[in-house]
Amino acid sequence: MSAMRFTGFRLPIDLIAALHQIKARDGINTAEQVRRAVAAWVESRGIKGEGRTRRAARKRPTDPGAVEPPARRQR
Repeated sequence: MSAMRFTGFRLPIDLIAALHQIKARDGINTAEQVRRAVAAWVESRGIKGEGRTRRAARKRPTDPGAVEPPARRQR
């Protein structure tokens, strides 16, 4: 899954009620329903899901003389 950023927005009460009905019926939380709907709308506007840009993960440079960090404690 790609990185996400919190976005707040307002929806009409009837849409919120419909999202809650879908959650009760199908078990899909409202945030996921909104993500799917927005993704479908964006794709319908001609922007493919894979075409959206994602930042590449940054890799730390390796230092051959570096000391291994201590192992993390497990809880």
